Amino acid sequence: MMRTSDSFKDFLGPMLLIIICWGLNFTVIKYALAKIDPIAFRAISALIGAALIFLITKDRMQILFISWRDKRNILIYSFLTVTLFQSFCTYGIELFPSGRAAILAYTMPVWAVILSIVFLKEAFTRQIAVALFFGFIGIILLIGREFTAIAGNPLGVVFMLLSALTWASATIVFKKSHFTIPVTAIAFWSLLAGGIPLMIVS
Repeated sequence: MMRTSDSFKDFLGPMLLIIICWGLNFTVIKYALAKIDPIAFRAISALIGAALIFLITKDRMQILFISWRDKRNILIYSFLTVTLFQSFCTYGIELFPSGRAAILAYTMPVWAVILSIVFLKEAFTRQIAVALFFGFIGIILLIGREFTAIAGNPLGVVFMLLSALTWASATIVFKKSHFTIPVTAIAFWSLLAGGIPLMIVS
């Protein structure tokens, strides 16, 4: 039987790698946007990601052949989490320094909690109320002296808050969908279905 400490060690390495890569993501995007159109950048990223998932997956038939119900839900989910979220986020990062953009994007958990109470009928407990309160306080503290600079760029604020809201909405759709397919299949179809409209627009 695996001890808790061993399980935590196995979890810690990959989680730290995800945190580092995700944090660097905003800086890399900021650099890339100096070279390429925002929508084209996101379209290329999504389609390359879908291709890589397909190539490294052993059971490709399990990815390709999924139910119509799952496809329908993935279309909604991919539109929110890839087409809209990636577009809003990319344009926001283009208008803001990457650090400020990240702060606004990560208001997502606050919106996700609010949407889950409204659409998933999750209970609004005292613990959730306290978490929301400290979430807002944390955002205010993080922004701090940056507030004047952020307030002076209203279009950037709109794009980043829309990205946070669409990301939160995608989370609600994901929870309601009850997918019956592997995570690799969800990722493949989401990137493909969300990336194609971006490519057409670009």
